[in-house]
Amino acid sequence: MALGKRGVIFTFIAVVFISVLFVLYTFQQPQQRREKAFTLEARVMTMNDIIQDISEDAGRMLDVTTFRAIVAMEDEMANSGVYIDDLNSTFDELFTNGSINGTGQTVMANNTWPVWRDRMIEQASKIDVTLSLGAGAVNITHTTPWDVTSQFDLNVVVSDSVTNTSWDDVKQITSTMSILQFEDPIYRLNANGLVVNTVVMTNITNFVTGNDTTNLMTHTNNSFYRNWTAAPSFLDRFEGNLDVSSPYGIESLVNIQELADVGIPIKAKSIVDYIYFSSSDPVSCTTDHTPSWWQIDGLSDVGNTTQHPYYYEVEGIINPGCI
Repeated sequence: MALGKRGVIFTFIAVVFISVLFVLYTFQQPQQRREKAFTLEARVMTMNDIIQDISEDAGRMLDVTTFRAIVAMEDEMANSGVYIDDLNSTFDELFTNGSINGTGQTVMANNTWPVWRDRMIEQASKIDVTLSLGAGAVNITHTTPWDVTSQFDLNVVVSDSVTNTSWDDVKQITSTMSILQFEDPIYRLNANGLVVNTVVMTNITNFVTGNDTTNLMTHTNNSFYRNWTAAPSFLDRFEGNLDVSSPYGIESLVNIQELADVGIPIKAKSIVDYIYFSSSDPVSCTTDHTPSWWQIDGLSDVGNTTQHPYYYEVEGIINPGCI
């Protein structure tokens, strides 16, 4: 009897022990699954944050490279004395290699696509994430007469061996920048670097009142800019395309006295900049109440809505022959 009772007791203890183990096991399984799920979720969120951070940082990188590339092209024109052959291919070379025609540009040092790409890959590796970045050709165009937009397609591939997940996405990266305060390429090139004119949009709207040309001469003496659809854009000017028209075209009036003061020979022609600095020589006329060198042509804008004399409000003081 005693042995039978002990057997019952041992059996009971075994059942209790197994039950406790079962309870512990069944309790731990959901907990482990939850912990694993939390780990996976954290990694996935981390990878998503990486993609977002890369897109935002790529935009900032493009801001910097666009600004520096414009400066590099202006410097190259000043040093070489010739226009840029192909603006977009040169811009792409600066973005990719920091060079123009194979010659490195100091202003682009550590500010190119490969430098940024390698830095992003290194940062991702610190958290055991494999990152691959690819860039399509970059280009730059006008979006307004006073703004340029650069753009490229960024291919982002992110993979994580911990979660065995990956993302493969293409994002369009854009950067819009004002051209105000940049140098106008045609002044630097045609004035042999002796006269530099930065792009400043005029705030003058009333140029001539009766015989009062004070505002007109303020506009002229400062070579301020206005939008004119028969003029080349800021980007056109890098390639020396002075005979093209653009909805984003801008023009200034050349301060002839400023050229004369630095010994540059003076031409008797329209002082509209893209005409004055080109071989084009349309009929031009002088006006009363302005210096003798102040001449304007009678050309119209693209839509034939107005002519230059009306655009600058000199129709009442212009000498015969232009309108």
